[in-house]
Amino acid sequence: MAEQHEGPSAARSRASGPVDVAILLPTLYGDRNVLHSGLLRALTDAGVRAAILPRECPRESTDAIPATVPCEPLQEPPRRHSDRGRAFLNGLIAEAFIRRHPEMSHALYRAWWHRHGSMTDRLRTALFGALGRMASSDGTLALLQRAAEAHYRRSWDLEPIRRRLRELAPRLLWSTTSTSRFELPYVLAARDLGIPTLCSILGFDNLTTRSALPVFDRYLVWSDAMKRELLSLYPMVADADVAVTGTPQFDFHRRPACRWSREATLRHLGVPAGARYFLYAGGGESLMPEEPELVAELSRRMAASDALKDCWLVVRLHPQDDGRRWESLAGPGTKRVVSPAVEPQPDAEAWKRTRPEEQDRLISSLLHAEACVNIASTISLDAAILDRPVIGIEFSGVPSSPREIMYAAYGATHYRPIVASGGLELARSWDELLESMRLATSRPERLREARTRMVREVCGTVDGQSGRRVVDAIVRILEEVGARPASAVSA
Repeated sequence: MAEQHEGPSAARSRASGPVDVAILLPTLYGDRNVLHSGLLRALTDAGVRAAILPRECPRESTDAIPATVPCEPLQEPPRRHSDRGRAFLNGLIAEAFIRRHPEMSHALYRAWWHRHGSMTDRLRTALFGALGRMASSDGTLALLQRAAEAHYRRSWDLEPIRRRLRELAPRLLWSTTSTSRFELPYVLAARDLGIPTLCSILGFDNLTTRSALPVFDRYLVWSDAMKRELLSLYPMVADADVAVTGTPQFDFHRRPACRWSREATLRHLGVPAGARYFLYAGGGESLMPEEPELVAELSRRMAASDALKDCWLVVRLHPQDDGRRWESLAGPGTKRVVSPAVEPQPDAEAWKRTRPEEQDRLISSLLHAEACVNIASTISLDAAILDRPVIGIEFSGVPSSPREIMYAAYGATHYRPIVASGGLELARSWDELLESMRLATSRPERLREARTRMVREVCGTVDGQSGRRVVDAIVRILEEVGARPASAVSA
């Protein structure tokens, strides 16, 4: 039986005195990587005293959070002055950054966001482009970033966050996301107090699809390729300050306990016993608004195919998709089911939390699928790790295909290695898509070497031990940074 632990409030009441590392958890992906993976418990087992700061503390006890670990929600700093002008500064920094680094995909995504823009939007984009070109030198870009930080500090009061960090007195502040607005005030406050900062690059697209990120003292990255990318974009970062650990999100894939039997998987998905199915991984609504129409047509064409008519189609929702746009897809008399990635919340505005069994469902639903079909999704990597065929839909040249789908994402910097590996079979027409699906049912071993290459090049080492390497890296960093800064413990 699992050991029972006291709830978060009890843990906080005993959490007097300094900690070694304060862990920022602003996203459900941080919950997955730090809590459900067992990394936090391994960290405390290694003698590291940690505190976690999530969006919301769990209401119930959980084995993932040892009783000695304090948990308190992330604070948002109170506003002091108007934030007007900051959006302009941030937009200019983004333009200058992508002009400085043309290999980034920011412009590709900008074109998508502004595809229905007015003449005013186009003029504004052109103006930012011109200003960005003039501001793209290292010196000017650094000046703009300092101005944006100063503007943030004038607009928001960081003192409550500095006060809490003084109380925790961490020797290290760990950002598990780096792109979240909830982390920025803590990173700035830590900088004020002389507390070293560590950043895990969460996703393989975070470096090349975003604007300039805050600069940290240390980094943890997936792979050698991600390290090269980081050092290229941020030349002020030293090679020795970047550790290649892999990412804990793929540790689950190597755990036998995360793999349900085929019978249990079908039962959980709502697919009849003995049936075969394809897993379609839905994208985010903002990038794929007309995706349900495409999937409905795919289902109709599968039903008309002698080779595929007996197969079911399981649509796995994106974790941030509430499922409402897919409601018409499933129903009696169809061979389609819709499977949420995250347990639905009673309150649509509630903060979504993940549960350990949701990771089990992801792995098991991929493991027993004929193939994973998607549009430029990270789940291609999950499927390849499990050695399942991966089929990408790229219908930009199909006149009858829904147009409100960002097929251009295949050309994004972070996704090009997946396409180039050959482990993703790209279908550019309905005939190619159905043929790839047919081959997946009869020859699943096709492209196995290419899938292995894809995983190696993009994910780095996937051996189930990334969490252990992260723990070792944090212990090593703590040894190197030494004692906590005096400013972090002073009143």
